Amino acid sequence: MPTRLLFLTAQLQPFLLSGIKSLCTLYDVEVLVYTLEKEENFQYDIPKCKELQIVYYAHFPEKSFKKNLVSFQPDIVFCAGWMFPIYLNWCRQLKKNGVRTICAMDTQWKGTFKQRFLVLFAHFAIKKSFTHAWVPGPRQASYAMRLGFDASKVLDNLYAPNTNMFANIFDANSSKKYFKKFLYVGRLESHKVLNLLKAFVSLSPAELDGWQIQFVGNGSMTQHPLLRHPGVLCQSFLPQEQLFIVANKASVFCLCSAEEPWGTVVQEFAAAGLPLLVSLQCGSSDVFLKNNGIICDGASVENIRNGLLQFISMSDNELNQMALESHHLGITSNSDTWAHTLMQLR
Repeated sequence: MPTRLLFLTAQLQPFLLSGIKSLCTLYDVEVLVYTLEKEENFQYDIPKCKELQIVYYAHFPEKSFKKNLVSFQPDIVFCAGWMFPIYLNWCRQLKKNGVRTICAMDTQWKGTFKQRFLVLFAHFAIKKSFTHAWVPGPRQASYAMRLGFDASKVLDNLYAPNTNMFANIFDANSSKKYFKKFLYVGRLESHKVLNLLKAFVSLSPAELDGWQIQFVGNGSMTQHPLLRHPGVLCQSFLPQEQLFIVANKASVFCLCSAEEPWGTVVQEFAAAGLPLLVSLQCGSSDVFLKNNGIICDGASVENIRNGLLQFISMSDNELNQMALESHHLGITSNSDTWAHTLMQLR
């Protein structure tokens, strides 16, 4: 009898779609996904699996969903956080009936007043709804355990992506001639790219020594004047299967966000064999930045600037050594790992 999996989400994300594809490929499952309406610029491939049903719930009454839940009878429920009251209510009812209910969470523990307040009332709001928490890394695991989840009930590798495509870019047997190009892939929002952009344009032509920086993505900063700097290249959002083109012509991947709960792209481009310049604010730096790059303060333009200069001064041999380390770190988990983690709860 197939294992029935229910996903309660706000939107369809690449890691989730890749993970569901692995579930349908590796296991005997039936998958039901409830999500909002498809985003206007949605450009990801939805798995073509007969075992998968996706319901966009924006125009459906709640009674219809309750009826569907009763008829589907899920064995395991994946819920995208605790911020949706309707999901929280459903999970509470399902948990009472013995269903394993998982709260996905990527918020880092920072000890803020709001977080400490939530910890006090977690038993009433969160623990009554979920049997497990699923987190991407150690900062989130710390928060989950403060909320009352036992360490054995905290799952890891929440955002394990499809690294196979990126890993195929890397050739461990060849030494790469570097292109003198930094790369950023993601949303063009000020908290993610503004300080990186300021740091780069502050470098003189002599300091740059021919280096450029490429931004790939869309966002509110698309028309920012600093993006017109002669050393800055811009490209709109690209599907994942096309990112190997820009990765092959880049030397260093940068994610210098001033605020970043995780940052899945760090793992993806590490798997592709790119050295990393990552801010300490990025949760993924705990796992995927070791001897394969430089950590910086994403709130400090000067700190990011110094990181850029350190990379510019490196030899191809030094970059190649970092590339090998990046690749090994990046391939430690993938969509199959994600599927195996979930199915351990059967």
